[in-house]
Amino acid sequence: MIELIEDIENNLLKVQQKPAPAYFNRYGKNMSYAVFSRNKRTSWYVFFTVHKIGNEKIYFVRYIANNHTVVQYL
Repeated sequence: MIELIEDIENNLLKVQQKPAPAYFNRYGKNMSYAVFSRNKRTSWYVFFTVHKIGNEKIYFVRYIANNHTVVQYL
């Protein structure tokens, strides 16, 4: 799990980001998500919001789930 967190911290800005479906509004409004593959069977979905403060963007991770639990909602 530590490797996943490090991967998110280091690469969230670099991976493709998509708008999160309305189903995930329970975790926050206007979220995006990105996919991080850890192995052939499991991909992790990171749901987050982006806030601008001055010229800086702050990424706030609101929910993390894997394909075994949320893929049917994407």
